[in-house]
Amino acid sequence: MAAMNVAKCPQWTTPEELDLAEAWGDARLRALALFPRGEHQIVKCGSISVVWRQQTATGQEVFFKLLPPLFAQEPPLTEWLSRRWPSNIPAVLGADRHQRWLLTRAVEGVALSETDPVERWVAVIRTLARIQIDSIGRPAELLECGCPTRDLGALADELDLLLSETIPLCATRGAAIPDELVRAAHARRASVLADMAVLAASGVPATLVHGDFHAGNVIISADHASAVIIDWTDGARSHPFFDLLIFLRGRAAKRLAPQREALVHAYLAEWSKAGAGSAGALHEAFVVAQRLAPLYHAASYRRVFGIGTDAATEFSETLSWLLRLLVEASPV
Repeated sequence: MAAMNVAKCPQWTTPEELDLAEAWGDARLRALALFPRGEHQIVKCGSISVVWRQQTATGQEVFFKLLPPLFAQEPPLTEWLSRRWPSNIPAVLGADRHQRWLLTRAVEGVALSETDPVERWVAVIRTLARIQIDSIGRPAELLECGCPTRDLGALADELDLLLSETIPLCATRGAAIPDELVRAAHARRASVLADMAVLAASGVPATLVHGDFHAGNVIISADHASAVIIDWTDGARSHPFFDLLIFLRGRAAKRLAPQREALVHAYLAEWSKAGAGSAGALHEAFVVAQRLAPLYHAASYRRVFGIGTDAATEFSETLSWLLRLLVEASPV
């Protein structure tokens, strides 16, 4: 792997595995007559993935991604989704679920985070809703892809685990969560239970959740004809409305804050059209889901921290942000 200049091998893999991954990717390209040209260009070598970019003799670029065992679902899930939604998911050139390897065509375009027209954001949010709605009746296929089912009823237990295990771990990494935030999170447990009951009674079914749906993970194609959703690392089956938290509250979305209700309306309109409920009932469920969504995503990072100390150090600030959102979202 020296040719790609990986300065530090992630804790969850080995230099030998990186070499095998490189050889597999190159062999796959040659088998498709997409002969690799030039050196691999490392895009990311971090605590939760290794990604490199590769030029081919045809002029096309491809991406290779290697993942830790926690995210073994991404290669098969991306492959499955790319068959169902070819305009909205990167084209998969190769996937090995056991080795956790994924090879895709590069998507030519610009990240949604770099664009302002609200119409594009609306189109993206409608696309996510349609993918989720299409996946409602396919739990067996999602299970076959390796997507975990994260039950709504487990959220209170997730809060307990965060408080008893993950927050103390952050302190040992020099990234302690403020005491007042920890106390407020403890106090949130009763309202979490109440919100869980309300959301469970709303009737919105569990389905595919992207898990890290933000504007940087959406590419607007060069011809502006489609929105391509990438990075299904956290793909799972859970309450679909949890996906909107990061999309609507992330940094890139701040400049679109005045259009936030329009984005929510566009998303819920797809669910209403699909027969999931009236506009009013869906909006009520959405409000409750946004109070619980920080806990869902914080629980994702609890799992990520188990990958290794580097992951805990890298994402402790994000966990703190999510816990603050959870506390601030406490119903009056």
